[in-house]
Amino acid sequence: MVARVLKPRFRPRYRYEQQIKVKESEKDKNKDTTIFSNSFVNHHNYHKSQNSQNNTSKQLFMLKERRSKIDYEEKFSIPDISAIKSLSPEFRREMLKMISPWEWLCNPTFLGLENIPKEGPVLFVANHTLMAILDIVCLSKKLFESKGIALNILADHYHYKIPYWRDFLYRIGVVDGTRANCSYLMKEKQYLLVFPGGAREAFKLKGEKYTLIWKQRSGFAHMAIKHQCPIIPVSSVGPEECYDILIDNQEIYNSPLGRLFKTIGYKQENIFPVVKGIGPTIIPKPQKFYIKFGKPIDTSSLNGECDNIQYCIDIYDYTKNEIQRGIDELLILRSDNDQSEIVKRLKDKLLEISIDQIVKFLTK
Repeated sequence: MVARVLKPRFRPRYRYEQQIKVKESEKDKNKDTTIFSNSFVNHHNYHKSQNSQNNTSKQLFMLKERRSKIDYEEKFSIPDISAIKSLSPEFRREMLKMISPWEWLCNPTFLGLENIPKEGPVLFVANHTLMAILDIVCLSKKLFESKGIALNILADHYHYKIPYWRDFLYRIGVVDGTRANCSYLMKEKQYLLVFPGGAREAFKLKGEKYTLIWKQRSGFAHMAIKHQCPIIPVSSVGPEECYDILIDNQEIYNSPLGRLFKTIGYKQENIFPVVKGIGPTIIPKPQKFYIKFGKPIDTSSLNGECDNIQYCIDIYDYTKNEIQRGIDELLILRSDNDQSEIVKRLKDKLLEISIDQIVKFLTK
């Protein structure tokens, strides 16, 4: 019987040297990223959380992927800004009067109005609450009446694929949220409002109440740095309780009905969830709103270096953290207040209306 000779296994030298080079290159990359990040924080006083620092490499990769797919040149169509400017104060005032009953029901409390700069351009960055629209109208009305600010809202692209509806949005000052449109408005020193969460955050799933779902959307940071535009973080609490989600869009997308949406290429995040408000209706339940305007985030010190990915990440992280902190503060403030106030005010108002109607009827 011939004995089997086992030869010792030696790792090839070239492979060992190659692994050493890879490890050294990774160390250099991590060292460069750390130095760059620390120099930015020390120079601009932006203190990032530990979680955001750990996710920096992942965010860099995501941003590079997005940058490779998006042409940053002015390739989108410019909106009819003349139509937006033609909105007279009288037209806006009459349009906002229609919001007064809803504003009375919500009785919104606004904090930090003194943080809003007196001159534009200014970029408001806010969290999208459930169904999106309930707090925006109150916010727009308050800014117009107290500050004289005609707010331009940057909306999701899918709105502008619908004829007539897009014309109506342009007519009331809502524009397609493209980079070209944003640049044009910032050059015109306008006040802009953007929701990085988009439709995904507006049409939340069950259990995602007051959750920021931004999906690495850092375009607002890029534009703010490019035009040296200050960012005002805006936090909103209250509208999430106006509706109860019966069926979210994920459940719809996974149902037999979802096959139709998949066939026509309709995204899940753009599907309206099935909700209920008062009783079985879609009339929103009246809730008190709390809206906070945070302190301005200065981008002028970055000298317009919008192609610097690390700058965009730091502005992105800092803005998101400020909005989340504002939401947490407003939730604590709401828990300390009496929510039954709305019911009492509603009863008094209904009684007042009934008496007025009776008096008018008797005096005819």
